[in-house]
Amino acid sequence: MSQFTLLLSDVHPVQPKGDRYLCNHKVADMKRDVFGAIADPTRREILHQISGRALNIQSVADHFALSRTAIYKHLKILKECGLVIVRTQGRERYCQARLEKLHEVADWIAQYRQHWNTRLEALETYLIELQTKSDYTMEAQNQMPQAQSRDVVITRLFNAPLEQVWKAWTDPEHFKRWWGPKDFSSPVCKMDLREGGKYLFSMRSPEGQDYYSTGEYRKIAPMELLEFTDSFSDAEGNEVPASAYGMDDAFPNNTIVRIEFKTLGNQTQMTLTHIGLPVGETTDMTQSGWNESFDKLADSL
Repeated sequence: MSQFTLLLSDVHPVQPKGDRYLCNHKVADMKRDVFGAIADPTRREILHQISGRALNIQSVADHFALSRTAIYKHLKILKECGLVIVRTQGRERYCQARLEKLHEVADWIAQYRQHWNTRLEALETYLIELQTKSDYTMEAQNQMPQAQSRDVVITRLFNAPLEQVWKAWTDPEHFKRWWGPKDFSSPVCKMDLREGGKYLFSMRSPEGQDYYSTGEYRKIAPMELLEFTDSFSDAEGNEVPASAYGMDDAFPNNTIVRIEFKTLGNQTQMTLTHIGLPVGETTDMTQSGWNESFDKLADSL
């Protein structure tokens, strides 16, 4: 009984003087810290044993293959940081857990759990997009067994809100105002704007020749992402080879177009990735055509 009384009492020992006392005082402060207390697996098990009921000190000690002195020290640390209270009933002293003291630990962990959940979700999204892009690139490359391919990436910054830039891609009437290179018009635009839905776009050259393209919307995340396949077509939306419009035979029947949107202050950043184009002059012309279209898009906003 005398050992428990000494180790679990609130009587402060005689304090030695000088630096040695300061060092010992700092160690004692660390012991009273809840985080330090529960870092030890034995102390966590003690809390588990007395979390639902009060046990006398001998009963607590009987659960462990440790010396009684070691158990006394663990109980003293838990008591100092407020995780355990000790009550005297007759000649027995009973220990009971005060689990509400763990709230500060739970709150601290919650902050970091939210932080890492957000980071891990962002990583998962990035890996899925990376895999999707890789899959689509492979799909486009399979259309060109003997040719190398490349992706065209264009990033533009528009002095317009995100909603307006998004509408320019998703509203047929607005779309017709800018679609096609410089001096081209767009007389026809049909959109079934849903994942799996089809579209039919047209461009008319200054000489009056019409060019049609069609495809399927693969991914739609409003105000964030548009992704669709891209193929040449006739006026009814039936796919035709690029050669039907005098293009090189190396041009694939299907490519992937991906547009990402992001707000930057009062402006909107738009990044286009055209995946699976053949290396050569035709792709250079495609990139030039996109840039001329985006100049018109900027003017339409």
